Amino acid sequence: MNLHLLIDSLADRGIKLSIEGDALIVDAPQGTLTSEVRDALKAQKAEIVALLHQHHDRQPVNDLPILESAPEERYQPFPLTDMQHAFWIGRSGILELGGVSNHGYYEIEGEDLDVDRLNIALQRLIDRHDMLRAVVMPDGQQRILEEVPLSQMPVVDLRGKAESEIEAGLGVIREEMSHQVLPADRFPLFDFRATRLDGARLRLHISYDLLVFDAWSLFRLFEEWFQVYQQPDGVLPSLDISFRDYAIAEQNLCQTELYKRSRAYWLDRIDKLPPAPDLPLAKSPKELKQHRCRRYNAQMETADWQRLKQKAKNIGLTPSGMLLAAFAEILALWSQNPQFTLNLALFNRLPLHPHVDRLLGDFTSVTLLGVDNSASESFRDRAMRIQTQLWQDLEHRYYSGVRVTRELTRRQGNVPNAMPVIFTSTLGFAGIGQETLTFSHFGELVYGISQASQAWMDIQVWEEQETLTFNWDVVEELFPAGAIADMFAAYCDLLQHLADNDAIWHEQNPQLLPPAQLLAREAVNTTDAPISEALLHELFADRVFQAPDNIAVIAVDRSLTYRELSDLANRLGYRLRKLGAQPNRLIGVVMAKGWEQIVAVMGILASGAAYVPIAPDLPPERLQYLLKHSDIEIVLTQSWLDDKLLWDESIQRLSIDTADLTTESNTPLESVQTPDDLAYVIYTSGSTGLPKGVMVTHRNVANVVVHTNQR
Repeated sequence: MNLHLLIDSLADRGIKLSIEGDALIVDAPQGTLTSEVRDALKAQKAEIVALLHQHHDRQPVNDLPILESAPEERYQPFPLTDMQHAFWIGRSGILELGGVSNHGYYEIEGEDLDVDRLNIALQRLIDRHDMLRAVVMPDGQQRILEEVPLSQMPVVDLRGKAESEIEAGLGVIREEMSHQVLPADRFPLFDFRATRLDGARLRLHISYDLLVFDAWSLFRLFEEWFQVYQQPDGVLPSLDISFRDYAIAEQNLCQTELYKRSRAYWLDRIDKLPPAPDLPLAKSPKELKQHRCRRYNAQMETADWQRLKQKAKNIGLTPSGMLLAAFAEILALWSQNPQFTLNLALFNRLPLHPHVDRLLGDFTSVTLLGVDNSASESFRDRAMRIQTQLWQDLEHRYYSGVRVTRELTRRQGNVPNAMPVIFTSTLGFAGIGQETLTFSHFGELVYGISQASQAWMDIQVWEEQETLTFNWDVVEELFPAGAIADMFAAYCDLLQHLADNDAIWHEQNPQLLPPAQLLAREAVNTTDAPISEALLHELFADRVFQAPDNIAVIAVDRSLTYRELSDLANRLGYRLRKLGAQPNRLIGVVMAKGWEQIVAVMGILASGAAYVPIAPDLPPERLQYLLKHSDIEIVLTQSWLDDKLLWDESIQRLSIDTADLTTESNTPLESVQTPDDLAYVIYTSGSTGLPKGVMVTHRNVANVVVHTNQR
């Protein structure tokens, strides 16, 4: 949980934070300073003090909208939030990687669970929380249903079955539920089921749509479900407001100074945001009409995780900031561009009422975090810079990342699309009153998967019972085989190294690649090979010997076999030697496209000289500049150009299409140049505006030709 949201949540409970020098002053009403709050303040004291110092001289602004409870309008339609609308649009097939719901699925296995009590407790929560009875109508409005059918979890009994039958039965349920798209306009937008297994075991199958509640809400739901399951007559905290009240109040956020400041901040930054991570893809997202995610997941041993958190704290990093920076390191390693933008999920419950944290609903937002890992610096410095940028961005979270993305799309004129790599952290929830024991209340989490529309990768990190868990849910079909497995292994290794090795925090560009990936890259980059000593025209002579009667040149007005081309080139070579051709002397080729160009080039090389190709349609001044700059005394051209162009009288010209070369020998000439002599000079535009000649030797170009032919 970032510091801004922590401070806002504490303020919502009446807990005020201030500073005197470097001391943190906590003013809390009686009973609000719980042990969890104390631990959170203690763990992040240095960061909170630094943040309060940073804003000490600023005029505070807190003009959040007024939330008014309207129970009489409870069942009237109301607008979707920005994020809900994005999720709803994502269900359609009009966007890349659309056609899916933003959805989570989990399997939790426990012992001696009573299905009837589970059903009764669940029904009580459906009656209590409006958004468990919410639907989205075709016009894009949402509505709370006043009455819904009694909820009873379907139960499959696999007790006493063979192992293969049990696996098959569980597989059928998982196949049906793990990526389901529940109709948005029908109750319910969740699907809970149970499977009885041997040994009094019961597996819960939990499928839910993020249109109606987010991860915080899921934690809240399971906490209350377990509480009511254990104490059916227990009293739950009161709810004096509804999600509808909150959503309508949030609509007025755009009229506040907080929103206006945030909007100005993002509109100023938006053109500076780098693009999405340029990861290697095996397919274009447009090619995938249907897709599913694969989950990569791991845990960090409790002792290692506690040690890693302490090291992060010692340098001023929050656990979430450290995990985010580590993920950015891995992305930069695989991305073509070390500058990229990530989509960070926020659980952005604005403190509009003391009961906001008790509600179920989709309160999520996103912020776009620009990452620049191009500089050579230590992981510590990079992580601190990323965290500083994130904190600055979060000050302006009142203009949502959804709106930033819309504006970015409008400016670029693209089809609407989100930044496709998402990072979600729920670390710190316990410090502000929401435990994350979702998967420990009723048993053990044995399977989980999530999906998000328009997302390539959805990264989730959370802490449960002082153990770090992290998941990567990835559209694996997009990526080359093995790429995601290597990236995930590199992330796991990096976290372990950060926990074990103090030096890696301060190393610049440490070696993070998995051994197999490193070997593969070394093999690809091992390009040492014998360099050909052949001359460019000698490679052509070999081809003449192999296939003399094959067609070598096809032009509009003439075709030449290899033998015919060789004869013409050799005759021209003899003529040029008589005119003074020698190694490293430059001869111009001023011609339009045609067979004459090929004869000219091969004849010049056979003579021992080097050629300079010059376009005949250049401005006369530019053409004369190139001839003089190259000390060219001989030009090969075509008769119709010879008559058309203006020439310096000192230049000898030979028109290949009309020249009588029959008096010259067609016997191959003995080469007089070496591999390190010039084959040609080609001119580029040059950074100063004047043409710049690039000199290419026979060794250079022959090596390229040999390598290309081998490939």
